[in-house]
Amino acid sequence: MAKNLINMLGRGVKKVGKGLKKAVLVGTVAAAGLGAVTACEFPGPTPNRAPVITSTPTEQVNEGQFYNYDVDATDTNGDNLIYSLTSAPSWMSIDSNTGMISGTAPEVGSDEYHNIKVKVSDGKTFTPQDYTLTVKDVPGPDYVTIQGSLQYNKTGTNQPGEVRAYVDIDNDGIADYTLFDSDGYDFSFPVPSGADVKIKGMIQDEEDVQKSYVRTINLEDVISDQSGIKVTCVRYPDFNNDGTPDNINEFRKHMQEINFAGIPGLKKWDLEDGFSKIKIFRDNGSEGYFNDSQIAHIISRITDSNDIERFVRGSNLSDTDLDGFPDLDSYIEVVDHYTGGSEPNCIYVVPDGTPGGDGSKAGFTYNDIQGSIITYSRIELDPYCVNEENKAVSHEFGHAFVAPDGEAVTLGDNYTVMWTTGATLNKPGIGDEKAGRIIYEDTYKSGENLENILGENWQN
Repeated sequence: MAKNLINMLGRGVKKVGKGLKKAVLVGTVAAAGLGAVTACEFPGPTPNRAPVITSTPTEQVNEGQFYNYDVDATDTNGDNLIYSLTSAPSWMSIDSNTGMISGTAPEVGSDEYHNIKVKVSDGKTFTPQDYTLTVKDVPGPDYVTIQGSLQYNKTGTNQPGEVRAYVDIDNDGIADYTLFDSDGYDFSFPVPSGADVKIKGMIQDEEDVQKSYVRTINLEDVISDQSGIKVTCVRYPDFNNDGTPDNINEFRKHMQEINFAGIPGLKKWDLEDGFSKIKIFRDNGSEGYFNDSQIAHIISRITDSNDIERFVRGSNLSDTDLDGFPDLDSYIEVVDHYTGGSEPNCIYVVPDGTPGGDGSKAGFTYNDIQGSIITYSRIELDPYCVNEENKAVSHEFGHAFVAPDGEAVTLGDNYTVMWTTGATLNKPGIGDEKAGRIIYEDTYKSGENLENILGENWQN
């Protein structure tokens, strides 16, 4: 009987136990003489639980900036989660698989507030997350005004033409944008306070043909209104006296005529395609020898941006290693022995102390010229004169680069000027640094008139 009772109860448990996680049968069947019946467990399915969001939203973004918030969530049941936005501005989106919310906040006139509603679903139930996102209105920089006029430098009268303002907001030396005034005369530019501004102007005729050199004015860290800025331009000279300004080619021709009277044409290096190397020779046998300090001095003069390097701007001669000369710039080479000969597109620097090695012969420069282009130079220097107290190096390189047909004269420290043979000191020539650049670079340095470039009375 007891056995039948147990079987009957078991069948009942099976019937009622379906769908239960646990069924416990406890009882005492006294009539059958049974003791306590121990608990019995019957396993069943796990109930579904909603996802849990574990991340905290980013609640502020500046206008114009990129916004993102990665929604993180877990699910006890291990279900795949689906992410969605039920309330959000049009510029915002969410990745349904990863929960990454992103978008670029628009420009706003004042702070804007958006009610963001996120939903994370496991397919059976979902968990919401609501927050308020603030798009901040970020005040732009204060603006100041730069006002002025485009003028002819000799008369001070306003001129037609074009003026441009190159605006560098973050003061990194690179213009962030450019403003234009196409009619010249009076101009006005609004620029952010604290910006660096480069003003450039040129005079033009009624057909927009350039009639002056470009003038540049640099204004640094402009923090207040600027008025009365005068962009005074130098008109092309009228050397042939026909009543109209000449162009840059006529100016160069005139420079040649006043500096090289009786000499056919200007002689110069082709700095872009022709000039390739400077070779310094240590040993020239019985003629002389450069020691390490003398070679270092020659290199220092070549690479000094205030000396020889200013005449060879088409080549980078400024990066050198003077320690034993192991890693010299590709334009400069130190060679142990001079054996004569020549090399196209090279300048040889050779020790030559004759006669006597006492400085009586400081140096000599020989130029090989084809047409108007110098193809080779040999500079002979007395080692006795190669030092900081002597200007021989600068002088002879002046002959190589600036005055191949005239006399190079060094005035002051490392400064070479030139005039034609037989001329007097009161007639400056193109050996002046800035005038030399006009010839070599085919350009006029902006912001300067002819007197600044060539000295007073330069046409006399």
